[in-house]
Amino acid sequence: MQSGSSALGLARRLAFVGVASSDDDEMRAQKAVLTLAASIVTVLAIIWVGMYWVLGLHRAAALQMQAEFGRLCQPPGPRVSVR
Repeated sequence: MQSGSSALGLARRLAFVGVASSDDDEMRAQKAVLTLAASIVTVLAIIWVGMYWVLGLHRAAALQMQAEFGRLCQPPGPRVSVR
């Protein structure tokens, strides 16, 4: 089970990337869950684009990739909804 334990160790290291030593246990748990959730969503988005590409839907893959990078490259700040 070497690969399983190394994957678990990688996930544990990734989860605690943004955790400070001064954080209490609840804050550590919140940061770890948020980091893992964001990482999983990112990996799934890349797999989704790859599936489009493999199926020969290059335009759909390009649009999805553009949407993902557009979301990542947005400057932080308040979002305004138009109604």
